[in-house]
This record gives sequence, structure tokens and C-alpha cells, in this order.
Amino acid sequence: MKKVALFFVICFALLSQASASTVVAEWKSPTPFSSTSLFSKLDSIGKNGNWMQYDSTGVLDAFMLKFEKKQLASWVLKEPSGSYLLAVLSNASKGERLSVYRFKEINTTPEALKVHSVLDPNRLFLDYKQTSETEFVHLDNTNLKISVLSDRIRFTYKNEDPNNIYFPTNFRELNDQEKKSLVDQYLDFFEYEYSLMLRSFVQSTRGLFNWQPWHWYLKPWTRGLKISRHELEAILERGVAPSSFRLFYTKTKNGEIVQFSTNGNGYYLMEVLLPR
Repeated sequence: MKKVALFFVICFALLSQASASTVVAEWKSPTPFSSTSLFSKLDSIGKNGNWMQYDSTGVLDAFMLKFEKKQLASWVLKEPSGSYLLAVLSNASKGERLSVYRFKEINTTPEALKVHSVLDPNRLFLDYKQTSETEFVHLDNTNLKISVLSDRIRFTYKNEDPNNIYFPTNFRELNDQEKKSLVDQYLDFFEYEYSLMLRSFVQSTRGLFNWQPWHWYLKPWTRGLKISRHELEAILERGVAPSSFRLFYTKTKNGEIVQFSTNGNGYYLMEVLLPR
């Protein structure tokens, strides 16, 4: 009886979370939406924010439970207020329906990052064109590339900045307040760089990781995996600028290493190192 009662408590909690939403907007079309029309509607609601597409091979969060079976596709966006929008594309009696819901929060239980053991090239490289045996180039941006090698998958993006990132050679001589202020500036800058890499690398592919795109932004999911204040202070204290800064690092249960790095001047790298 206790197990049965616990089962119903868990189900009730999941359904309660999944239903804690309000309808923001809804559109119907007698024919399938064109991609231009679809994203025009999403941008009008999301104020040109970062819509992240749900990956059917990834973790299914509780707030999406009641939408998962009927959706053709769905996207999640975090609003400046901290609430979340969920856009669901589904079949209507005739044509398609696009519904947008607002959630005050999307409580999720963190899971360890995994690289799928079987990768579908047709999904992974859907937005890329193969230019050689090992290289793929993004269809909309030739500066965004993927190299598939025997021991790794390497994502690179170049958007060079003519101005070198400021690196102090006298960090040890600064007072505590000056050190804190400088480290805060670096952490804010690297948070932007990390976000740019997520949009370039993670959101341009599907079926690579078990995390959904929005999980990479959630502190409970990334705790201990991103560059820390202590690590950054140690780098600055050396007084010599490194060739690159590693902003994210983890080793998965199956032995893959996933890491993001940047030189701070427009060169970005994500590597998935495969176990030998």
C-alpha cells in the first residue's frame, strides 16, 4: 500500500507541475506553418529571445509531460522576468496549431550529462553541409564547423574580435576590492561567451546529448562544471594570459570528456573526447 500511495503522490506532483501554466497565445493554420511564419510568431511573443528546440532523444522534463505525445515540435524560452515560455506545434483538425504557454518556473531534477551511444548523422548534421570526409560546415554560417575524428568530435566557431581581451599583469598587486571587481567582470564576460557557444554548438545539433538545450543554463545542472572564481583568480595571479580559457568541463559516466573553451577574442571550441 505504501508503494501505491507513493506512486500516486509522485504522479500528482508531476501532473501538478505540468499543468501550472497559462496560455499566452495560440494560432491555427489550415495548412502547415511555413518556417518563416512559425518563427515570426515565436519572435513576436519571445521578443527575439533565445528559443531552444526540444530534443526528443533527451531528458523529458515534468513540465512537458502533457505536451510530449501530441507535439510535432516544441521550443522553450526563458524570459527576462525569470519565467519560461513553452511553444508547442501540434496537429489541428485541419492544418496545425501553435500554442504558447507560460510557466513561472520549470523545476527539473538534474541528471548527469551523457553522450548518446548511438548518433544519427541525419539528425546531428541536419543544419550542416559535409565538405570533406571529416568536416561539416553550417548551412547559414561557414565560420561554424564540425570535425568528426577517430577520437573526438570538435566544434569550432570563429568571430574574431580585433581588440584583445584585457589581461592584467599586476593582478597580485591589486587590493581585494579591485581583484573582486576584475574577477566579476571576467565571469560576466565568460557567461556571455558560454551562452554564445551553447547557441552555436548545442542548439545547432540534435541527438548528441541527453540534456535539453535549457539544461545547460540551469545552475543545479552545471554546478561544479563551469570555470570557478577560484580557478579564474589562479589564472590571473600567474600574470601571463593563457592561449585559451576552459569555461566548462566534465567527464561522463561512460568516459567521454565534454569541454568548452575560448581565447576571449572570438575563437570558440567545444570538444567531445571519446574514450579509447
